[in-house]
Amino acid sequence: MKEGFTLFEGLTLLLILTLITLLSQPYWYNINQRLVRSIDEKRLLLFLRVIQSQANTQNTDYQLRVSRDLLQGRWCLSAQLSNQPPCNCLQKERCLNQQVSIYFPHSAARTMVVSNNYFPKEHIYFYGKRNTIKAANLSVQAENYQRVLRFADNGRIRLE
Repeated sequence: MKEGFTLFEGLTLLLILTLITLLSQPYWYNINQRLVRSIDEKRLLLFLRVIQSQANTQNTDYQLRVSRDLLQGRWCLSAQLSNQPPCNCLQKERCLNQQVSIYFPHSAARTMVVSNNYFPKEHIYFYGKRNTIKAANLSVQAENYQRVLRFADNGRIRLE
């Protein structure tokens, strides 16, 4: 008798593997969305803490502005000294002669920022001399997942 698989056994195995792949795909998709959001949250938190430490060490005030373009699905944050004119980070070629720190998300197409104030209004104001913050909340969302960045008056930044 010959050893090997029959055509029926091969097709059955292929069917089982296909079903397993199709059933596990939504699970992997949800994990991927959480991972994308988590990467953007951590990078954003690090960016905000760097700006806060710059304001504290230089004893200067920084303004942070949120810019977003819903049509193209892009968003960014720009931090600059409070005595400079506003810089739109989505049009950064206009800000070449200014000292500006710009944050672009890891995956702008998959995430979006939600804020009370958008460019040209400042969203966050870092007071360097007193180590305090004047701000509203900021949230990052990826599809149906959303986390909020809370800013306390005493300079504390946390994710909720």
